[in-house]
Amino acid sequence: TPQRVWNGAGPPGRPDQTTVCQSPATPERAKSGLIDSCVEQLKQTHSHLHLESVRPGKASRRKKEVGYLKEVKLTAAILRSALYCSDECKVVAMDARLTLTLSALWPWLLLDDLTMEAVLELLCVYTANFHPACSSLCGSSPSGVPGSKGSSNTSLMHSVMKLSSLAPDNSPVHNLSFSLLTNLAVSRDCRCILQKSNFLQAFLLTPVPKVAGAKAAPAGGGGGNPLSLWLRLLVSLSSTGDGQQSILKVSGVLELLADLAPQRKHALLTLHNLCFCPANKSHVMANGTELGMGLDLIFINA
Repeated sequence: TPQRVWNGAGPPGRPDQTTVCQSPATPERAKSGLIDSCVEQLKQTHSHLHLESVRPGKASRRKKEVGYLKEVKLTAAILRSALYCSDECKVVAMDARLTLTLSALWPWLLLDDLTMEAVLELLCVYTANFHPACSSLCGSSPSGVPGSKGSSNTSLMHSVMKLSSLAPDNSPVHNLSFSLLTNLAVSRDCRCILQKSNFLQAFLLTPVPKVAGAKAAPAGGGGGNPLSLWLRLLVSLSSTGDGQQSILKVSGVLELLADLAPQRKHALLTLHNLCFCPANKSHVMANGTELGMGLDLIFINA
């Protein structure tokens, strides 16, 4: 099944106001220098935020934090534009340690939804169809990062997973975090983290909309109910053997997918992917009496 990866071209309904470096004619060397400068700016902003966090005076500190976060938002938008559909530029960002820099900034990003949205959009572009960037999000933040408020054993992907579970449903941050996780699911390292964390268990608790056959919202950051976001993630996971095994280990997932399949194409696609592997097909068929009717077409087409 072809992967549907959100490349961050712009959430539906939100105009893309940052078009710097979008033109293919922009010299790669100029882009490279811009990317290095932007990442360095983010590092400097993190240093300022860290210094402010240890100074007395909460009111004045908060005012300065707001200003610094606005800078982060603008810089993230410029980087998103520069990295769009360019593996060469993404390599430059990796060499500049973009992931590590954003991981250090994460505690402050949690203070402002608009800045978090800009960073998540950047990460969606960064990880789109680029496995090295996906894997970079799985690495633990070294304890030497100054001002890091989180655990030294926590990767940026762990932070995104936690954010997806805490952000309000249907909010831009919630939708973008799931879009990012769907991108990351193509990476073996990221799938390993999903499996070890039992993250997929939460799918069983996702509320199912009462209106049958409702169309799922677009896959960008501007819409999509929790069930639709989960199903897109499962389609991405089910395209690989280890991802399929992670799904099958969730007790009750086959029954829920079978119930959703008649109205939800992504549930049907996930079941189709699971049945594509002969070993999985026998496992699904062994549960046929519990799944009920409706899977015959899947077995035939698989």
